[in-house]
Amino acid sequence: MASAMAGMSALPLGQDLGLRSPAQAAVTKIPPNTGEGYPFYDSSGTYHWLGANADPVTPGVLNWCIEFGPVPIKANAQMADARELTEQVQRGDTAPSLKVAPAQMYWLLTKYEPVDTADSRAALAILAHANYDVAPQAAGIIAEIPAKFPSAYALAEAYAAESRVSTPQSFATGGAQREDAVRTGQVGGIASTNTDGSLIPGVPVTVTLVGPAVFDTTGTGTWAGVTGMEPISLAWTATGNGEVSYSAHFSVPRQVLRYYANDGSVQDMITRGPQASIEMLDIEQPGTPFRVHYDFQPLGTSQVHTVEVNADGAINDTLTTATDTSYVNPHWMTDAGQPVPVVYRATAYWSRTRPAQTDRVPQGAEKIGEVTATATGPDQSLEASLELGKRGFVTWVWEVRKADQGAYESYVAADWLDGYGLPEETSSENFDFRPLGTSHVSSWKVNQPEEPPCDTFTPAADPSYRDGEWTRLVSADSFDDGVYVPVVYTATAYRLDPEVLPVTAEQVPAEARALGSVKVTASGPGQEVQACLDQSVAPGFLTWVWQVQAEDQAAHGRWIASGWADSYGVAEETTSTVYRTTIDSSIQVHATKSGEYLSDDLFVEGFPSNHGDFEGGMGFKADEKEMTQSLLFFPDGQEVTEANRARAELIASVKVPARNGTYFHVGSTSFKVKKDDDGAALPGTYVFVTDFAGDDRTAAYSSSVEDASEQYVVAPPPVQPEIETTASDKADGDKVLPATGDVTIADQVCQKEGKPLEVGKTYTLTARAMDKETGQPIMDDDGRPFTGQAQLTPSGPSDCAVVEVRIPARLLHGKTIVMFENVTLDGRTVAVHTDIEDEGQTVTGALVPEVGTTLTDSSDGDHEVSPGPVVLEDRVCPKNVTTFEPGRTYEVQGRLMDKKTGKPLTGKEGQEVVASASFTPSSATDCAVVSFSFDARTLADHRLVAFERVYEPGSQVILASHEDLDDAAQTVHVIKPLPPLVQTGATVALVALAAAGLIGSGTVLSRTRR
Repeated sequence: MASAMAGMSALPLGQDLGLRSPAQAAVTKIPPNTGEGYPFYDSSGTYHWLGANADPVTPGVLNWCIEFGPVPIKANAQMADARELTEQVQRGDTAPSLKVAPAQMYWLLTKYEPVDTADSRAALAILAHANYDVAPQAAGIIAEIPAKFPSAYALAEAYAAESRVSTPQSFATGGAQREDAVRTGQVGGIASTNTDGSLIPGVPVTVTLVGPAVFDTTGTGTWAGVTGMEPISLAWTATGNGEVSYSAHFSVPRQVLRYYANDGSVQDMITRGPQASIEMLDIEQPGTPFRVHYDFQPLGTSQVHTVEVNADGAINDTLTTATDTSYVNPHWMTDAGQPVPVVYRATAYWSRTRPAQTDRVPQGAEKIGEVTATATGPDQSLEASLELGKRGFVTWVWEVRKADQGAYESYVAADWLDGYGLPEETSSENFDFRPLGTSHVSSWKVNQPEEPPCDTFTPAADPSYRDGEWTRLVSADSFDDGVYVPVVYTATAYRLDPEVLPVTAEQVPAEARALGSVKVTASGPGQEVQACLDQSVAPGFLTWVWQVQAEDQAAHGRWIASGWADSYGVAEETTSTVYRTTIDSSIQVHATKSGEYLSDDLFVEGFPSNHGDFEGGMGFKADEKEMTQSLLFFPDGQEVTEANRARAELIASVKVPARNGTYFHVGSTSFKVKKDDDGAALPGTYVFVTDFAGDDRTAAYSSSVEDASEQYVVAPPPVQPEIETTASDKADGDKVLPATGDVTIADQVCQKEGKPLEVGKTYTLTARAMDKETGQPIMDDDGRPFTGQAQLTPSGPSDCAVVEVRIPARLLHGKTIVMFENVTLDGRTVAVHTDIEDEGQTVTGALVPEVGTTLTDSSDGDHEVSPGPVVLEDRVCPKNVTTFEPGRTYEVQGRLMDKKTGKPLTGKEGQEVVASASFTPSSATDCAVVSFSFDARTLADHRLVAFERVYEPGSQVILASHEDLDDAAQTVHVIKPLPPLVQTGATVALVALAAAGLIGSGTVLSRTRR
């Protein structure tokens, strides 16, 4: 608080203390002593006057002596050396209770000179001497006064105390609320104080503001009033920005005591002097200047958030708030102690090309959206976020609009906008994309077996993902420039069932097998690519599945939303690799009374197993259901070649199912050897050809006319070779074949008398076994006929050869077998013998092996046993003479069944009760015996049935079995026991024997049940 000491007094403001001395005796006054007072003599006898003195010049003016000793000033004397009384002449030994400053002394004289009482006048005189007396002896004289004039001395002390309280000594302005204020505030602490700091009211004061502010009470920069008992505070309001200074002007009377420092011949005096009028002083007390803020300019700096791949469509920008430091008010303003809130507006604009930088937003700029955010100070980060629906350049524009500020509009100096297209506010928002596409096998719908399957694919971007655009590696200035992101597609060929069309599904079935995969790179949408496996595949349907896998995308994976795969089993992606048939055939000649008929035996393989059932679908045509079997005739002399095929005569054609299988005697009544006019066979070559037109699953097929096995040559006369055959059992030469093992049929082929084969030529003799009952070949487990071959190079017409055919005996049981023969020369058939009724070509298979069994109690031969250890015998006998072959060893295995449960009988450990025996019959009617030894104590009232199996010698092939649960001959009944008898030693022994183990003989095998 600024203050100033003034050496003068204010107007007298204190009360009259009203102190009076007791009545005193009349005193002697020496002029110019005047008025009431006390004369006294000090201890040295010197006279002194405690009172006022009349001014020698100006009537009515009182002077006060400040020098004990010299003579008083004479009447009408001129006082010399007048000067202003200051604190510099004040005594240093003044008692604290009497000490007053010149201004305070002035205030006391002004107030109490009119009080003309002895004590009052004496009190004033005491104060003048105590504070300003210049005589050397003054201290001693003053020390005598309290005892002589106690009331006056006490009144002097009271006057001194009053002056110190009531005389203004300093003036203050407390300053503004703060040196850097905002829009409103106060200047306070305006006061007048005395020496002890107490406030003095009533002092006139004028306060003046200089700068952009006015007082709230006056609406101007000036306020006038008086000081009070509390410091004055004045509210103000800013009218602009800038510095405001102020000062308080206090109006006080001039307080000057004249000090007459005479020449030593007369006493020094002080006086208020003559005053025509009160001179008022203007005491200026300046306050501390302060700055006021009416408004400010908010702005900011921003930085767009950039990412290489915008994966979620969000765009973001950050603004750091600030104020314009070049504005007259560089600070963020507050209101009521709180920062002024400022609404910022962020607007995002979109374009395909990089926006040009301008101060304002261009007309027609495409706006994405805008957001607002509120800041309450500088250096705050404001976030702006929007959703972007399409890729492109995004530039943010931040602004502050006064119109957005509501009640705080006047706090914002002006609208602010940072600019359009600023580099730090512009981002390239490139999206990822989801590649997919459409495929079509196109010209690879049906493939030949040697051709690798292929598929074509047209890549595209998923229109439902993001903005549906294929991402480019964008150039610096345009989203319409730059190369497309390359995408690696994986095309996989799958097959589930080659003979069945795949079922369309979203996912590849777990059981589908991948035949191979191809990776191809697409360099943009709409550019067709092709995928081919690196090798051919097995025939059948396959379907392609295209997909995009993350691990394939290498450096560009960040742009690609992987995971797409098209559906499995789409018609346009399903292709067929055709099957290729193979047809083996053999021409057959049938001599009849009316001539020779030709037929063909076909052995067809290579078709799909369901060929003929497929009715088409997924763009594939239905199967061709038939082949054409044709008989061609090449007249003698016409070379049998493919080149001459069109010149051959078509005898006739028949249809044959286009299916895998064996087709015997494919023929027609039209397949007949041609005759001349004389009834003789026309010389030439007859050829069977098989034609299949082909379909979407099987390749076309046409047999060659040059296939010798399909040719029948009618040679010119003279001779057509013929053969005669005899079939027998190789083992013993008879016509009955063994029942077990493999049997070998020996077929002796001889030249027919008069129709021999050509000497020196090597012929191939082929024999096959035919079932007389069905007229069909006897087939092996793989569906092929049993055949045998031999070579014959005749040296003469009587030479023969034996063709052997080996067949498992079990396949011939109960059959009559006729051997058919075919003779070829260089692959061409020259003679056949296929008479199903020829006894010489016929052998007989053994009867079906059968056995019968009888199970009995070994002890008495009946079918009942008692509970306890038992031995049962099962007699196994053949039912025909071909079942057992004398001298060969058979394995007979039996097991007991519990008829009640229908399950194998088990012992107490859970093992089955079984028995076996090796048996070597000496005759075809011998029987085998198998013994079962076991404990039947727990089987009362159970019926036990023996099941028997006979195995071929040296193998696990079952020759015969007898397993009839209801066969009484195979059954033994365990009867219920009689009531118990008194035990004897014998019965105890028997029980002990039973408990010790099994009773009886024979071989017993135990097998634990699973």
